[in-house]
Amino acid sequence: MELIAEGIEQEIIKNVSLDYMSNLLMGILNANTYYFIDNPSLAADDGFVETSFNFLWDSIKN
Repeated sequence: MELIAEGIEQEIIKNVSLDYMSNLLMGILNANTYYFIDNPSLAADDGFVETSFNFLWDSIKN
């Protein structure tokens, strides 16, 4: 928790509500699930995992 508080103070991360974060995460996880259902052979696609993480990180930063 101290690390999160420090990140908020230094404006590295945004202080957002838990509801917002859980809805965002749920949406991303649902999108990932549908992707894997449609493309089971790409379940270990590093590029997709990296893109998903970058989207989540950009959403948190902005």
